[in-house]
Amino acid sequence: MRDKTLSRAILLIILLAYIALGFAYAKMTPLWQVPDEPAHFNYVVYVAEENGLPVLQTGDYPQAYLEEIKARHFPADMSIVPIRYESHQPPLYYLTASVLYRVLSGLTLLTQVLGLRLLSVFFGVAILLMAYLTVREIFPNDPYLVLGTTAFIAFVPMHIAMTAGINNDALAELILACTLWQLVRLLNTDFDSKRSILLGITIGLGLLTKTTTYVSVPLAIIAVLSMAYKDRGSSSQVSWKRIGVRSALILGPVLLVALPWLLRNVAIYGPTDPLGWQRHDEVVAGQLTTTDFLSQVGLLQYLRAFVHTTFQSFWAQFGWMGVLVDQRIYLTLALLCIYVTLGLALFVVRQRQAAHHFTRFQEQALVLLAVSAFLTLCTYLWYNTKFVQHQGRYLFPAMIPIGLFFTLGLRELLTDHWARALVPISALGASTAVLLYFSCPQFGRLPTALGIIIFVYYVARRFLPKWIAVIVPPLVHASLFGLAIVCLWGFIIPYFR
Repeated sequence: MRDKTLSRAILLIILLAYIALGFAYAKMTPLWQVPDEPAHFNYVVYVAEENGLPVLQTGDYPQAYLEEIKARHFPADMSIVPIRYESHQPPLYYLTASVLYRVLSGLTLLTQVLGLRLLSVFFGVAILLMAYLTVREIFPNDPYLVLGTTAFIAFVPMHIAMTAGINNDALAELILACTLWQLVRLLNTDFDSKRSILLGITIGLGLLTKTTTYVSVPLAIIAVLSMAYKDRGSSSQVSWKRIGVRSALILGPVLLVALPWLLRNVAIYGPTDPLGWQRHDEVVAGQLTTTDFLSQVGLLQYLRAFVHTTFQSFWAQFGWMGVLVDQRIYLTLALLCIYVTLGLALFVVRQRQAAHHFTRFQEQALVLLAVSAFLTLCTYLWYNTKFVQHQGRYLFPAMIPIGLFFTLGLRELLTDHWARALVPISALGASTAVLLYFSCPQFGRLPTALGIIIFVYYVARRFLPKWIAVIVPPLVHASLFGLAIVCLWGFIIPYFR
């Protein structure tokens, strides 16, 4: 009981800290300085004022005008009304936001924007709760993993910025998080009819929110197949009838919920374009394509730009990708990610060596989350085969698996099992950091200090009290919280002054 009370108290602290940061980002970020925010706002306004859904048309992506208004930081004498290129998006977020917009319609534009941004913050709080519930379902007796995952998602600066803007991202991420939670619960119990139908409705609502949630369909099929193999029993025969019934109970509601929207698009955009993607590609014809960029810079430079920009924009690249933070911060985050990735690899190795460390359900749930992250990565890569969209925020639908694997990797680095092996590895890391510091002045003291501190920790580990290892993860998450503060007041606000 005491542990549960402490866990809930820490969860409350994380939620309150996120709410404070979310409100600050929503309040202090200048008008329209969240990616695509004007187009999303115009969609909300159209739904509220016209009592219908917009149709994406030629001219909704005025490229020259958009580049000029972005360069001038959206001055008051330039209207955002012509920016309407998100009109092909599924309608659920905009229908929801239009209700709030009607309530705020008599107030100033600043108040309307703040209100709609805070709606996304509300969705962000719900995302954190779903992350907490999902990981707790998998690891009910491991509050470190549960709270660590939740804190990671709460304090990534770019994630805060996106869940404090006007867009359909936060609601889509919330619905996908609900889907993951339901799938994990079904793996832990069984696919009864009521839960299967509810899962189908949730997936259908995701399809009505954003295409990033479409990964939930194959995830549901994978979960059904996984449970079918689990239920084989002594006969070793898979019941295809049971698979068919469970699939129908899930996919039937999906179609019932999403079909009206798809039929509407077929009627407007044509039978070959039920999602409006073809119309979108035609409307944004002036946007830089991957083919053109490859022909300009070559494959190696393209890959370098892809990895570099994706990493930076996952953590902290604000505005319309124009507000960067100090390069030393990115390098420090890169060093942290290298060590955490190493820790995750060591975790996998140790699990393969240990017999029955996890239950079968936990293994299935971890595989499901890994597949979810992989499918999200695939959609990101696929989108970048058409247009140059090196934006790490497109990986945010996978924040629950990313947060969990980050936490697992961080904890593995602090176990006694790998303490000796990590001494030479950390020595190599520290010496590399020192060499880079003296050979490349832009490398900076911060990543160098982190490399040295990690090395000193492993060298002196046997002499340190046990509580040192316990406080390291909270210090990492507290540092992310501090970074979010620094990003807003140290970089975003000064950039637009």
